[in-house]
Amino acid sequence: MTAQLVKQVKDTLTEKRAMLIAEIADLATSIDECCPDVISVGGFADQASQVEIHEYLINRKRVSEEELIRIEARLSEIASEVDEIHCVVCGKPIEPDRLGILPGTPLDSACAHRLGANNHNHNHR
Repeated sequence: MTAQLVKQVKDTLTEKRAMLIAEIADLATSIDECCPDVISVGGFADQASQVEIHEYLINRKRVSEEELIRIEARLSEIASEVDEIHCVVCGKPIEPDRLGILPGTPLDSACAHRLGANNHNHNHR
């Protein structure tokens, strides 16, 4: 990767990392404020809605934490002056053009296409 592309990827990942940290903190606060005390208040429909909100917030926080882990791994590779960032599925280098467009991507184009095609076929059965 060129020095300019490395800087662009690093800047984008650093910005996304800061946004995720703030989002995770906000979600943790929302989870603490929303549940479980409020769940015992109200009728069944209100309790069901509170449970759904609680589950949504927990899942959203988990997804954000997983994305943060991937971004921190990429930043670590960049800090280690790794010449290439590798796909988590096949281990091959991720294309520099792909990293320029999707700096936090864990997949090379071939694996992304293959997994995307598999998900697309699975969702339409």
